[in-house]
Amino acid sequence: MKVLFLLGWGFLIIAFGASAAEMATHATGGARGMFISFSTVISAMWPNVWSAIVGTIGTGLAKAIFALPGWLTFGLPGGLLVWFCRSNKDEISQEDHDSMFLFDELSKQAHEDGYDEDSKEEYFDDHKDIEGLDSQGATSSHSDKDFTVDLEKAANRDPGPSRRR
Repeated sequence: MKVLFLLGWGFLIIAFGASAAEMATHATGGARGMFISFSTVISAMWPNVWSAIVGTIGTGLAKAIFALPGWLTFGLPGGLLVWFCRSNKDEISQEDHDSMFLFDELSKQAHEDGYDEDSKEEYFDDHKDIEGLDSQGATSSHSDKDFTVDLEKAANRDPGPSRRR
């Protein structure tokens, strides 16, 4: 199973490479169309490789094998091998199972204990003095007047010796 799993990852890597080669074939003008067969991509990008493949397995078989786009030819079997041949697909430890549902259990317990039934008034009663903190100096150190600009005054000011025309 481990060998098939790794073979699947190899197919997926080839599928990503085939997708990149298909985009390069589009860019070089080697073929037109939305989906290009992998045989067209190989013959356009690497004619020597295509000649070697045809010489080894024959033209008809090579065109039949590589009739679909490369990303589909290698991506589909690669994805299936990776999915179905993974080693730990049904093994979940008790610790992992417990941690998955920990938040749900804590929320249920908090609801039963009445923590979600607090009204806003009860919460804000504890923090009623917060408005006093926002006066000058607590959370905002400047007043709005510190940031207002008198535009007439700024337009008539002397720009200094370096900015005179």
